[in-house]
Amino acid sequence: MIFWLIQWWHRKTFDVSYEEQLDHFESEMLEWQSAFLDYMTDRTEEKFEALQMERADVIISGINLMRFPQAREIVKRKMKINKERKWKNGRHIENLDK
Repeated sequence: MIFWLIQWWHRKTFDVSYEEQLDHFESEMLEWQSAFLDYMTDRTEEKFEALQMERADVIISGINLMRFPQAREIVKRKMKINKERKWKNGRHIENLDK
């Protein structure tokens, strides 16, 4: 449900190209990184909340990327690699990326 809500919001708010959405996603990741480093040096509730909001922005941007065939193809290729990996406790235990 949340996936479709975010897609609807994005279509109604932003009509952007794949490259523009990818740039936005990357800038959101940089903002998350900055908030993470900020929180690591000052572990206040305010910094934690800022980190959570940046995390949400990264997730939303990533979901928005999935409406583009280019992003879906990248994910498809990565999932093919993941299917070949051995997993334990939600993490792969050997690196099979080639």
